Amino acid sequence: MADRDIKLDAAETLKEVEAIAETVRSVAVPGPVPEAAGATPIDLALAAVAEAQQAQANAWAAALNATVPEQQAKSINAVHMLEATKNRTAQRSLASIPSRRRGRSNV
Repeated sequence: MADRDIKLDAAETLKEVEAIAETVRSVAVPGPVPEAAGATPIDLALAAVAEAQQAQANAWAAALNATVPEQQAKSINAVHMLEATKNRTAQRSLASIPSRRRGRSNV
C-alpha cells in the first residue's frame, strides 16, 4: 500500500459525508400510520395495531437517528486518516528528491 499514490479531495469528501448524514437525519422520522376510530371490536383491534405500528415507527426512527453521529464521526476520521497518509506520502516523495532538483543549491 505504501507504493500507491493516494488521491483525495478531503473537502469534497467531507461535504458528501455531511450530505449523507443530513439525508439519514431527514428520513429518521416516524412515518404516518393508519388511524382507527370507532368502538366496534374490529375498530378496537385496528386501533391496537395502529398503536403498535406507531411505537415501532418511533423506535425505528430513534434507532436510525442514534447511528448518525457515530457513523459521521467514523467517516470524518477515515477522511482525516487518508489525508494524513497522503501528506506523509507526499513528504516522503519530496524528501527522496535531491535538494538540487528541488531548487536548492548544495553550496
